[in-house]
Amino acid sequence: MRAALVCLLLFGCTPKPNGLCEHITKVVENQFGPDDPKDPQGSHDRGVQRCTELWAKKRQEDPKAYECYAKCAEDVKKVVDLASCKPKCYPNEPKPPDETDKLEGVISFPDSGSPSPSASKSP
Repeated sequence: MRAALVCLLLFGCTPKPNGLCEHITKVVENQFGPDDPKDPQGSHDRGVQRCTELWAKKRQEDPKAYECYAKCAEDVKKVVDLASCKPKCYPNEPKPPDETDKLEGVISFPDSGSPSPSASKSP
């Protein structure tokens, strides 16, 4: 662990996919909690494994873009900051699809024709 820190501080080394994904997974879990609250460690391990597979492949395909992303992501502490790294380093990659329509049932979307609950209450 100390060697990795020294490497990063002194030489600007790019984190390997496993180290990058350990950090990314912690950032996401700190904000949203584990995917499976009944098995937080297993959930964490599965997240790191999936992430590592993805970023190891991306590292092979485009080492410069991977280095850009890894250096951008290594210092972030919030998911919103993490989300800004990918478009910066992979500008030609398509954006993920907008899936807000799948959120229905998870989030209540008021009908456009009906008044909001706060509007119907009078003081």
